[in-house]
This record gives sequence, C-alpha cells and structure tokens, in this order.
Amino acid sequence: MSKELLALTDKAGVRTVVGLQRRLNPGYRYVRDLLEQGEIGEVRSVCLHVSVEYFRRERPASLYFTIPEKNFSSLLSIYGGHFLDALFTTMVGYPQSLSALTVNQFKEVTLIESGETFPHTSADQVVLAGTFANGAVLTVHIEAAKRNSFGMQLDVTGSKGDAKIWNTTSFGDAFNRIEIARGDRQSLIELTIPAEYERLAPREFGASVLESANLSTGCGLHSSAIGMWRGDVG
Repeated sequence: MSKELLALTDKAGVRTVVGLQRRLNPGYRYVRDLLEQGEIGEVRSVCLHVSVEYFRRERPASLYFTIPEKNFSSLLSIYGGHFLDALFTTMVGYPQSLSALTVNQFKEVTLIESGETFPHTSADQVVLAGTFANGAVLTVHIEAAKRNSFGMQLDVTGSKGDAKIWNTTSFGDAFNRIEIARGDRQSLIELTIPAEYERLAPREFGASVLESANLSTGCGLHSSAIGMWRGDVG
C-alpha cells in the first residue's frame, strides 16, 4: 500500500510522507546516542510497557472505526506500530529472536450512544519477548482499556547503570521524561534533551503534534540502528 501511494503521488508531482512519527522524536534520538556512547554500559535488558486508556469494551461512536479489523486501527497497529518502530528503528535496534502473544479479551464491543454491539477480533493485550545479538533480553507489553496509571515506560538495564523513559500518556501533549542513573543504588536523574536534537524551531505544540511535524519535514533522518550489542533479524 505504501509503495502504491508513493507511486501515485510521484505521478501527481506532489510532496508526500509515508512513515511513523515517533521514530524522529528528539528524545528517542538522544536516548539512542546515550546507549551507543555507553552511558549505562552494555545493555542487558530492554523492557517497554505501553498502557492505553482507549479501546475499551464500551466505546463512543466516534471510535467505531477502531472495531472492524479491516480498518487496521487496532491497539497493535496504532500504538504497537508507533512505539515498536521507535524502539527498534531509533533506540535499540532489532532483536535477533522474537516471540509474541496476542489476546483478544473483548469479543464484542458496544457503542455507548446507541447500545449497538459489534463483533471484535483484534488483540487487547500484546506481549513480546526476545533477545538481542549480545544476549540482552527484550520484553514488551502493550495493553488497552487501562483505567488508571496509563502511559508508557521504557526501562533499559545496563552493566554500569540504568535508563528510564516515561510518560503519563501514550499519546498527547505531555513530553517524555528521560532519566538515568550510573553506579549502584543511585537515584535517577532527569536529563534535558540537548538543543542539537531539536531540528525544528520552538513551537507551542504538544509532544505528539511535534512528532508529526518532525516526520513531515523529514528532519532527523538517520540510517538503521547500529551498535555492537544490536542485531537485525535475518
């Protein structure tokens, strides 16, 4: 589909972007460089948890489009697509081995306004487990319909310290916090993203809007993830 869209736009002579917005996030690019520079030593484990307050058993009519699987608008395709792309493409590289578990807990979904009920076949829980080329362990949990304490958290355990990237929302205006600790039994210290990672002029936009702006301007494009501890899937 992406290749077809690009061919059509090329024929029409219009500027087009096909991609996932989070991979160009300045904070994620900063985290990539911190890991490559060995700020926490050799990476031993990567743990990502994304919890979403949406995709519940009862949904407003405006979210009907998320119900039919053919619309490709599910928890995995939207949140999984964006976060896994940022994790693997930008921050830590692709795992060498990977296994997955998907569970559909909501067999039917009801529209709040009308009471209409529709069959639902998409996963509400997604779990991944794997390893990287150096033996580092990967765990990912993406879940829908979280009522409290939702958001995202990425924990990276290194041989010399730890890094944590977190947010109280998985999509919205709030910006991620990046924290790091080196040594033993140390408190995490919040880091400020250096100015050189900000490819756009300051704007009064929220985090997710700025991610889209970074993508549409083509800023921050980089080659595939590198690093001695990383490994691409064969």
